Amino acid sequence: MNPPPKILAVDDDVAICNIYKMIFSDEGYDLTVVESGRQAKEILSAKRFDLVIADFNLPDLDGFKLLQFVRDRRMKTRFILVSAHTTKGMELSFQKLHAEAVIHKPFSVSDMRAKVREALSKEPFNPFQTAVAR
Repeated sequence: MNPPPKILAVDDDVAICNIYKMIFSDEGYDLTVVESGRQAKEILSAKRFDLVIADFNLPDLDGFKLLQFVRDRRMKTRFILVSAHTTKGMELSFQKLHAEAVIHKPFSVSDMRAKVREALSKEPFNPFQTAVAR
């Protein structure tokens, strides 16, 4: 039997963190929730995750920079960005760094569950294949 997927959720809004706990406690995922980009970087440096779900607008480190941190370190981690405000240009930048999805706030529980299942069903981004293909 495979261990449950490990998910790191990052949001400075305690209510959103509680929603993540509610959504994913029923799904059997191994969920870690932190409230800042700095905390996320620390835990990502120490532990492997299958998926990161990060708010774009964190006070100390935006979600895009956190995605860059993950990709710069060649982590095989799927990534979903959550934001209340995005532009087409921002979404293209997220895609270039291989974010699996952008979810717009406010989001529905069913949409979040579906996006997470979809992201986890894909092979994780392999930074080594991309580096060789260049």
